[in-house]
Amino acid sequence: MGRTIREQPRETPVIDEVDVLVCGGGPSGIMAALASARNGCHTFLVEQEGFLGGSATANLINPLPEVLGKGGIIEEFLDRMSKSGGYVKHLPTEVEYDFSSANAFDPEVYKFVSHDMLHEAGVKVQGIGYKV
Repeated sequence: MGRTIREQPRETPVIDEVDVLVCGGGPSGIMAALASARNGCHTFLVEQEGFLGGSATANLINPLPEVLGKGGIIEEFLDRMSKSGGYVKHLPTEVEYDFSSANAFDPEVYKFVSHDMLHEAGVKVQGIGYKV
């Protein structure tokens, strides 16, 4: 346990100074960044993929039944997905326990709606395909 690894010092450029840094543009990261920016924080989101949505879009994890009827930002997101033609909105009471009629979504619309909402909220997004 007394072993030590020494590394050479290096210079790392600072590209921005923010109040909140969100690491990961999956569903939770998107909602966290939106909440942060809408509450007045200078917010920066970093994502390793060239698009937003995490496993929901990269791995086509569809549907997301646990978000039904939650209200707030997620409800706004689902409404915008529906208006964009990427989501058929059902009431939570209409969805059976086995989620046979759960609310599936179009992953490409998910990506674009996420991007639009983050942009409108003033969130800076950095990742492959994005520039600050």
